[in-house]
Amino acid sequence: MNPILNLLTPEGLALLETTCLRQAVDWQGAGFRFASRAFASDVHFVDGRGASLHGGRYTPKGGPATLYLAVDPVTAVEEVMYYHRRFNVSLTEFKPKLLASVAVSVGTCLDFTNAELCSALSLSAADLLEEWEPYLNRNELAPTQALGRQLFEFGIEALLVPSARHDQGENIVVFIDNLASTSHAIMLNPDA
Repeated sequence: MNPILNLLTPEGLALLETTCLRQAVDWQGAGFRFASRAFASDVHFVDGRGASLHGGRYTPKGGPATLYLAVDPVTAVEEVMYYHRRFNVSLTEFKPKLLASVAVSVGTCLDFTNAELCSALSLSAADLLEEWEPYLNRNELAPTQALGRQLFEFGIEALLVPSARHDQGENIVVFIDNLASTSHAIMLNPDA
């Protein structure tokens, strides 16, 4: 059983909430993502609706609007390439995509790349990197999706997490509806 599920018991939820409140940090930086032309406008690029509609590692299908960004452009490329390899899309079949950067500033981010936080929650990188899509295919909630939903309900704005597609990469996962008035996720240079 994935240890994330232990955090969703009554005792685990108390530990999770206490740890979240104590360990949440400010995070500012640039995130990167690819989008098809249809979603390349400055509004659609950061609205998080795609993850809400289709699900994501930390977002159940039908869940909160969630923006998934790589912390560096190489990780963004690896994240996109994974899906092309998974679905056997040849290089000549690639559809045009736009890589853009997003300025992110949040006041409550949980850094799951921090060993101290993971240790406090008895989690490992492997727990966070477990494939989530098989759960989706069985109409089940993946452990990481259950964790994301709970952290969203606690009011957490973002998660810094290891990338499942790039060994040294990191992603910032932004819960759009939890952004405080002083926080933001804004596409940079939308008119370029």
